[in-house]
Amino acid sequence: VLQVDPQHVLRRLLDDFEWTVEGSVDALIPEFGQVELVDSEGQSFAITEHTQGVDWSSLREGQRLRCRVRGVLTPRVLSATVLA
Repeated sequence: VLQVDPQHVLRRLLDDFEWTVEGSVDALIPEFGQVELVDSEGQSFAITEHTQGVDWSSLREGQRLRCRVRGVLTPRVLSATVLA
């Protein structure tokens, strides 16, 4: 008999879910090697040296980005593109 923990399954689905978000660079945090992106709903995302597609150190406050994100409970930006 196979036993499945529904909470584990749900967590895996939420952690593996990929989605796109657009937002603006809200803060530069050079001491942590990242910038903070905020979407239209106020959710924050970190752009770091590990984010593909952009160099976090070249970003400026107010720039708009489109990001590919993985995970809902603990979202991680996989890649980003500068829009403006």
